[in-house]
Amino acid sequence: MSGAGMIRAVLFDMDGVLASFDAHNARNLKQAAGFAVSYGLPYEVALQSVTLTPTERLKIAAQSMGTASFSRKDYLSLLYRFIKLGAFLNSIAVIYEKMDYYTAAIKYFDGVIETYHDTKYAPQAMYKKIELLMDREREDEALTEMKKFIKQYPDDDNIDTIEELKNSLESKLRGSFSSN
Repeated sequence: MSGAGMIRAVLFDMDGVLASFDAHNARNLKQAAGFAVSYGLPYEVALQSVTLTPTERLKIAAQSMGTASFSRKDYLSLLYRFIKLGAFLNSIAVIYEKMDYYTAAIKYFDGVIETYHDTKYAPQAMYKKIELLMDREREDEALTEMKKFIKQYPDDDNIDTIEELKNSLESKLRGSFSSN
């Protein structure tokens, strides 16, 4: 992205429009976002420009797939990209978690769970969300998510771990209620 393009991204942000970068090579998106930050684009907006904005655009494209202009090859290509985006969004949630942006991490995990509910990324996201909730001592929410996990993903590799955590947490919560 040129300096002028980065300045346009900053101006778009000032107008309340979410900035996005057109890098023909996806591996350059992080670099373009970094350059834009150095030109004054807020860090959070730059992060959204490589995560949230492309996601929104992809959803719009996915909604229009019912039109005759999409061939089977186009559909499969878009579907493949959409699924790959699930892995990417899961990774973004983990990055937010490592940066101690727990609310953002949970929102991204929720987005993956909702949007990619029938892929392998949903149970991964829900598992990470449960871990995060437990680490933050949000036990009631974690217990609710554990019950959902057991109901929605009974064949997942982590089901035994989740069931043990659920049973342990229920025992703990029962013990704290009986001591009050």
